[in-house]
Amino acid sequence: MEIRFSSDVPDNTYFRTGDVEPEITDDALTLYDGSGSRRSWGQPGATSTVVVNAPDFVAIHVGFHHKHGGGQFWRFYNVNGQIEQVAWKDLSDETRQVVLEANAPSWARVPGKLRKDYIKPAPRKFSAFKIVRIADDKLLSLYDSTEYQIGKTKIEKARPDHRGGYYVYTGDDVKARFLAGQIGRKTDGQQYALVACECWGNTEYYDWEGECISGWPEAHRGGVHKISVTYCKPTEIIETFEV
Repeated sequence: MEIRFSSDVPDNTYFRTGDVEPEITDDALTLYDGSGSRRSWGQPGATSTVVVNAPDFVAIHVGFHHKHGGGQFWRFYNVNGQIEQVAWKDLSDETRQVVLEANAPSWARVPGKLRKDYIKPAPRKFSAFKIVRIADDKLLSLYDSTEYQIGKTKIEKARPDHRGGYYVYTGDDVKARFLAGQIGRKTDGQQYALVACECWGNTEYYDWEGECISGWPEAHRGGVHKISVTYCKPTEIIETFEV
């Protein structure tokens, strides 16, 4: 692939990025590099630098200036029989490393990071409660044989309309609601436990009629609410009791 330089830069007091964008023509890449006419405030101009020029990949940095300021940008091209412009997000870490280690202008902004260096935000975690039954020293679901263990995370994607997730409750009067028959299913003579849980991931919310709702309206905040969560880690047995 041939790289050509053109001094035919915009000779205006103001122009945009697109006016000094590298141009792909057949098997060549034309870059704009030069200055316009001198005025009292100076000269408009563009500086294009070939930062990486490999047989299959080219990285270009362009800086430009005019009376009202200027700017800079990077452009990346794959070369495989033809020239194809690609974005930084499409480059592998190996190729990104080549660009980051190349001899770019000292004033050039870094085009981006390696994929591994992007820090993913930590999931928002919150506390909730669960009533479980105790049988054979195990903490079991009120409805089936699902077992919960302190410190071990259960994972199932929460889906609306009771189609997935682990069900927990907010608020500090969960036990009272359970004893009043408003939560879960209880059996006389059965041992139960109130368990604190750490929850995160996708969450679905329900009203007391069992209808899935879109988040908690302000009027619903506080008190006990039923939710299904994707990640549920029991952290502590708050108390055990019998009904």
